[in-house]
Amino acid sequence: MSKTVLSFGLTPGDIAMGCGGSLTLLTDQGWNAVNIFCAYSGENLNALAKEARMAAKILGVGDVAFLLIDPGAQMFGREAMMRAAKLIRKHRPDVIFTFSAQDPTPDRAGLSSCVRAGIEAAASPTTEGLDGEPCCVLTAFGFEIAPPLARYDHAVNISETMNRKMEAIDCYETLIGRKVDEAMQGLARYRGRMSDAGEYAEVFDIMYGEHDPFHEWRDG
Repeated sequence: MSKTVLSFGLTPGDIAMGCGGSLTLLTDQGWNAVNIFCAYSGENLNALAKEARMAAKILGVGDVAFLLIDPGAQMFGREAMMRAAKLIRKHRPDVIFTFSAQDPTPDRAGLSSCVRAGIEAAASPTTEGLDGEPCCVLTAFGFEIAPPLARYDHAVNISETMNRKMEAIDCYETLIGRKVDEAMQGLARYRGRMSDAGEYAEVFDIMYGEHDPFHEWRDG
């Protein structure tokens, strides 16, 4: 039975930047993958999805979906959490990627907290107002973009998928000209050298669970 990985980002470029290389390692092994991005209610999802689907195809991701949120102080409140839990029960992932809980950016931290609460709600058979069978995620990994994580639990060698990570980043017009690709390449090279994982690496903290699907690459 194939396994599934679900990735949550604020904007379409986040997933390619934060976990694109590691995600591609999993899809290369036959994992099903769905990328989920935040969007305001009423936003033009077709326009948002165009670049996201181009990048997803490069990473081997089969589908793109959206977590609808409402602007304001409660954008990642209970309603958004329940929507995240619903997506988790629908797709039934073994592994989830999202922003690290260490990320100091308010919106990123909000999404990270929302996803973690959604994981717990999706696993509980007593969550009120949530349809579907409970789903127990094995592990949730928190990725970095900027600033780099102060501490991490896993370093994943992405040397063989680094080119596709960069190609996916280049799909986003909003990132072109900002030298984001150079920054992400530099960060991956730094993480690879300092962790001894390989030429390029992505690092994560573990926010939920203990299963490590990357041991074959990390220990190989």
